[in-house]
Amino acid sequence: MPVHIRRLSLAIAATALLAALFPTGAGAAIQSFDPFRPCFSGSPIDCAIVRVPLDRSGRVPGTVALHVVRVPALRPPPPGTQRSAVVGLAGGPGQAAIPLLDSFYTTIAPALTTRDLIVFDQRGTGASGLLRCPALERHPIGDVRAAIRSCGASLGNRSAAYTTSASADDIEAVRRAAGVDKVIPFGTSYGTKVALDYAQRYPQQTERLVLDSLVDFDGPDPFYRDTFQAIPRILADLCARGACDGITPNATADLAELVKRLGTRSMAGYVVGGDGKRRARRFGRTAVFMVLLEGDFDPGLRAGFPAAVRAALAGDAAPMLRMAKTAQVNNPFPDRPSVFSPALYTATSCEDGPLPWSPSLSFGDRWKLVSSVVAGLPDNVFAPFDRALARASDTLRLCAPWPAVGTLAPPDLRPLPDVPTLILGGAADLRTPIENDKALVARLPHASSVVIPHVGHSVLDSDLSGCADDAVRAFFADKPVPGVCSGASRNLQDLLAAFYPPTPVPPRSLSDLATPRHLPGLPGRTVRAAELSFFDSVVVTLGSTFEDSRRVVRIGGLRGGRLVARSRPKVSLRLDRYSYVPGVWVSASLGDLSKGSLHLRVGGRRAAPGRVTFRIARDLITGRLGGHRVRLRLSTDIRDAVGGLYELRRALRGHPPALGRCCYSSQVLPPR
Repeated sequence: MPVHIRRLSLAIAATALLAALFPTGAGAAIQSFDPFRPCFSGSPIDCAIVRVPLDRSGRVPGTVALHVVRVPALRPPPPGTQRSAVVGLAGGPGQAAIPLLDSFYTTIAPALTTRDLIVFDQRGTGASGLLRCPALERHPIGDVRAAIRSCGASLGNRSAAYTTSASADDIEAVRRAAGVDKVIPFGTSYGTKVALDYAQRYPQQTERLVLDSLVDFDGPDPFYRDTFQAIPRILADLCARGACDGITPNATADLAELVKRLGTRSMAGYVVGGDGKRRARRFGRTAVFMVLLEGDFDPGLRAGFPAAVRAALAGDAAPMLRMAKTAQVNNPFPDRPSVFSPALYTATSCEDGPLPWSPSLSFGDRWKLVSSVVAGLPDNVFAPFDRALARASDTLRLCAPWPAVGTLAPPDLRPLPDVPTLILGGAADLRTPIENDKALVARLPHASSVVIPHVGHSVLDSDLSGCADDAVRAFFADKPVPGVCSGASRNLQDLLAAFYPPTPVPPRSLSDLATPRHLPGLPGRTVRAAELSFFDSVVVTLGSTFEDSRRVVRIGGLRGGRLVARSRPKVSLRLDRYSYVPGVWVSASLGDLSKGSLHLRVGGRRAAPGRVTFRIARDLITGRLGGHRVRLRLSTDIRDAVGGLYELRRALRGHPPALGRCCYSSQVLPPR
C-alpha cells in the first residue's frame, strides 16, 4: 500500500476516535506543556486541544477548546527552510472540519510532502464548543421569528464572539501551538472568507492561499444578486450544443415566466413518498430557487431543472415537487448539529454580515430599509427571478429578527499579502459564482485562477476530471498554473456532462407517447412507458446518496409507486409499481444492473398489461403486452423513447461517487 494511502487510512481511523480521546475537562492539563500527542498509541496522527479566549476583548469571559488534528509531513523540510502547514477550513459557517479530514488530505496531497496538514473544528462547530439552539434545530413550523429570537437570547453576549475574525485569530493560536512558522489557509466556500481574513490579519505568517469556491470579504450577498446574474449563463451552458432540443428553446425565459406566474400564487400538485403514496404539496418561487441552488452539488437536479420548469408551465407540478423533495427544501437540517450547527451559522451570518442594516435598528425598521434598498435597484438585477424573492431571501429572513449584540466593524483597509494564491471556481456554481473571482485576482498580483467547466460548488470535491488536481500540483510545484484545463480533462468533463444530459419533459398521459415502428397502438405506448419508467429509476438511483447509516434508500416514483435501492452487500434495485407515466407502472427485482436479463411486470389502469424482459447482453426487449408479442432493440428503442438523450449501457456501467452537501441558509429557514 502506498505510504500516502496508508497514512490517509490511519488519519480517518484517528478521526473516528477523537470524541473519546478529547475529554472536555482535560484541555487545560494538555495545554500546559505540549498540546499535540499521538491520537492513540502508535498513531502517526497527532491530536490536541488548543484553548483560546471566547472573547479576546475580555468583555465576555470564558474559553473555547479547539479540537485539532495534525497529519505530520511525509518528511522534514529542507535544512534552513521554515516549517509550514496547510490549515483546512470548512464551509458554512457552521460545518465541522474534522469529519472532512480525509477529503482535505486527498485534495491537497501535493502540498504535504514537507508540510503538515492541520484540521480543526472552528469555534462553535463539531467538537470545538458546539453551539446548539434546539428551537432552530427542530425546524419550527409556526413563528420562525420566535425561534430565531430564542436562539439569540440563549446565546446572549456570546453570539458576538463567533465572527470570521475570531476564527482567523484561532488559526493563529493553532499555528503557534503547532510550532510552525507559516501556514497555508486552504478554504472551501465560507472557509475562503476565513482564509482571506487570516491573511489580512497575519500577513507575515501566511505562506500561500488556496481558495476553492470563493467568498470574498464583502460576501455572500444577502440579496443573491450575483447568483441571479449567473443563472442565464449556467442554464445556457447546460443547454449548449442542442442539449435542450425537444425540451425548451430558452431555459432562462421559461424560468422567468414560471417565476412571474408564481408571483401571484403557488402551484399545487403531489409528490410520491418512499412508501409509494402520493401527498398533496405546493411550491413557490423560493422552492424553485432552492432546487436550482442544490444543483450546485447534484448534477441530476441540474439536468432535470429545465424540463421541470417546462412541465410546471404546462400545469404539471409533479416533476418540480419531486425535485424539491430531493433537494430537501422542506427539510432544512439534513445533517446532525455536530456536523453542521444552525446556531453557529445564524450567529456568524447575523453578527458578521454583510447585511443592509445597522444592528441597532428594530425588526420593523430593518425590513423597511430592505424594501427601500430593493426598490432602488433596476428589475434586471434580479432577473430571471424578481425583487420579491430578493427582498425575502433566506439570509434576510434569518437575520432580521436576530437580536444582534455586536456592532458593525468598519471595513479593514489593510491590504492582502502578495503571496501565491490559487483560486478555483466551478463554472456551474451558483452559490459562489465565478464572476466574483475577478475582483480578488485584480488585488493579488500572484494569483492564479482556474475555472472548471460543468462543475458546481466545492470544486476539489466535485471535479472528477483531474483539472483541479492538476492545478494544485502545478501550484505547489511552483510551476505556472494553466488557465484552462488540459485536453484530456476537457474530454473527460464532456463525457461526465454527457452522463447527466438535460432530461426530457415527463409525459402527462400515455397518449403523449409515440409508438415503436413495429409495435403500434396501446402495446407500443405501454412499452414506451415501461422503458421510460426504467430509465427514470436508474437516473434517480444514480442521483441518490447512500450514507453510512442508510443501506437502503426508498424513493417514490414520479407518478406513483416506489423504488428500493440497496448499497450493501451489493448495489441492487427493486421497483414496486413504479410509475413515470400516468396510468402505467412496472415492478421488478433488478439485482445487479450490469448483468443478465431484467424481468419487468407491467400494469396500470391505462396499460396493456403483461411482462417484458430487457435482455442486456443481446440488446433486446422481449415479452407480451396486452396479448401482443414484443421484440425490439433495447438500446435503439430506449434511445428513441427519450429523444436521443440517454444511452442505456453507459448508465449501467457504474454508480458515480456521491456528492456531498453543504451549508446554506435553507438549512435554517423553511421555504416560502
